[in-house]
Amino acid sequence: MPLRAAVEGPLRAAESERGLSSVAVAYRRAEPYMAASSTLMASVAAFTALGYALDRWMGHTVQWMLVAGSVIGIAVGFIGFFTRVLRADAAARRERACACRAPLPPAHHRPGRRMGHPEPDDRPWVASRVPGR
Repeated sequence: MPLRAAVEGPLRAAESERGLSSVAVAYRRAEPYMAASSTLMASVAAFTALGYALDRWMGHTVQWMLVAGSVIGIAVGFIGFFTRVLRADAAARRERACACRAPLPPAHHRPGRRMGHPEPDDRPWVASRVPGR
């Protein structure tokens, strides 16, 4: 049973996800990535449409503005996509790191420690440490 608790520990739902179904939790966790893909699609579509409109307005027979708009839309979309994905990954990493850490009690509640004194490497008050190691 302790092994199961150790495996499920990091996978525990956050406070805001308690009471939600597994599908709702999955959608909530996937939301930043879906928003990033929507940003990519929207920028490509908008710049392509802008290039097409410029070609029609200028009366070009060869649609260079369409091609230029598509390329600019792809570049802007990928920059926005990767910015959002990297931000979402950093936020998820921070959330996992905070959820896995055992909170330390205040210094005046730790056994055998006085405030202002350095702490040894073996900290018996941290729940994740095994006594005797």
